Amino acid sequence: MPPATLTTPAATVEPSGHLDPKSLAALSFDVGWQDGDVTHEDHLFFNKFSVWRDSEHLPPELAQAIPTLTVGARVTAAYTAGALLPPWTDSDVLALPRAAFDGDYLRGRRLTPVVGRFYPRGIFHGHGGLVREEWKPARVTGLSEKSISVDLNAPLSRFPLSVGMSLEAILDGTDMRGGRCNNCIDDLLRGPGFMVQMTGENTPDFGLNQRPLTRPDRTPDTGFYSLPRLVQHLDTWCLQEVASLYARLLPASASVLDLMGSFDSHLEQAAPAELAVLGMNTSELDANPMAVSRTVQDLNSNPRLPYTEACFDAVVCTASVEYLTDPLAVFAEIRRILKPGGVFVNTFSNRWFPTKAIDLWPDLHEFERVAWLTEVYKRSGFNELHTLSKRNWPRPMEDAYSAAQPFADPFFAVWGRRP
Repeated sequence: MPPATLTTPAATVEPSGHLDPKSLAALSFDVGWQDGDVTHEDHLFFNKFSVWRDSEHLPPELAQAIPTLTVGARVTAAYTAGALLPPWTDSDVLALPRAAFDGDYLRGRRLTPVVGRFYPRGIFHGHGGLVREEWKPARVTGLSEKSISVDLNAPLSRFPLSVGMSLEAILDGTDMRGGRCNNCIDDLLRGPGFMVQMTGENTPDFGLNQRPLTRPDRTPDTGFYSLPRLVQHLDTWCLQEVASLYARLLPASASVLDLMGSFDSHLEQAAPAELAVLGMNTSELDANPMAVSRTVQDLNSNPRLPYTEACFDAVVCTASVEYLTDPLAVFAEIRRILKPGGVFVNTFSNRWFPTKAIDLWPDLHEFERVAWLTEVYKRSGFNELHTLSKRNWPRPMEDAYSAAQPFADPFFAVWGRRP
């Protein structure tokens, strides 16, 4: 295990604020890494972490820090590539016959291999020692008429990682036995690897060369959005994360465009000096109390934005990017209207209108959606790219679905700047 760098914020702590071996706690873990020109950060919440049972699954330096944690404190540890995951090896890159890909692996749904995409390892059962029941990810890295290249390595195994651990709360009650053990680091590292860029000559096939992208409902959007929907599409926890990120990234007294917006731009904390909103429904835009200008426009029929070059400090887009049928054209326009150094932020979750989202969107793993969007930013000439995700926080009690769905909507964000 490589040496760890531990940082614990100074705090004044009451004796009751300490963890003991019998404690149950709410902890969050985060992992960060650099992949080329993209900086990634993912957070995962764990409720009912058993200090006695679950600490043994942590790396030693994090486990040893558990007794020192107080509510609000955070420790971080830095790891070299392959320290937390099996090291990358050439032997886990397989050259298989094209027929090894079982397109009928998922009942009722025909799959085809796509370069750069991830699939359960079991889809290649009967080859390379793989069996049908294997669900760890395998990535298709090459494809020809007769052969298929498959990478079984953990996607994050090539990267130095920074792992953080934060104590969110000490819970009532104790837990000394029974229940499921949490392997928090395994769970933390399982999903974000789907965002890793490919190496070599092949690049992921995200369908961006097809313009326009197809959708189940190909009728004009004007009819679908003709009636106002004055409702929030994400839960209160997720919307709080949206507003918090906008406040962090937007400069003071900024001129901001809310793209594909509605009655709420989630900018109360950011307090822009000027807000323009472009959306699809006049009533929704008129109900936006912060807007100083309002434009009704269907970007799928006309991606040209009605603004002069370099006129905005920031552009935000909330839970809408999946509806764009020509995202490259729209992103090019956003780059045009941003001032040099201006930021373009996309936030989204796992809720959308199924008939109006592009066909690819529901087929992608939630972290592959982040990778798809990052690719759009790259192709559109943005730099200083960042991704952020937060998952598994408790759904707010006041949410109408809290009884049936214990977890809040996951939060995903990608942003970049105009050079």
